Amino acid sequence: MYKIGQVLWLVMTSTKSVTPVQVISKVTQENLDGVSVQHIVHDTSNTKHCIEKIKGHVFESPEEAESHLLLTASELITQLIALARESAKAFQPKSDVEQPSNLKITEQDDRMVVELPDGTKARVNIPEALR
Repeated sequence: MYKIGQVLWLVMTSTKSVTPVQVISKVTQENLDGVSVQHIVHDTSNTKHCIEKIKGHVFESPEEAESHLLLTASELITQLIALARESAKAFQPKSDVEQPSNLKITEQDDRMVVELPDGTKARVNIPEALR
């Protein structure tokens, strides 16, 4: 229950905007189904709204609204990062690349000859400064 004159802070679900409103009246209705209470508020442009029909969250202080928005943003960021990590798996190698350890290197006419494990030979020119 809100008090007449109380300032409330609305975080609208669709826009995530924060709107201050003031409670200007409270309507209590009793019938066979029970008692219902509706709070009428107006915003800074004097537009009246029934707070129970507004699609959003109602907070009694701007700090509570801020905390809610930060929590919502943090949850969204966590979800975005999890999705990005999942997508990044496409860039990771499927298996470790085997590094040959039994290369045979010989010198031949100022060139190096490298023999790979499958028998393939490659002539490599290596400058003197790097030898």
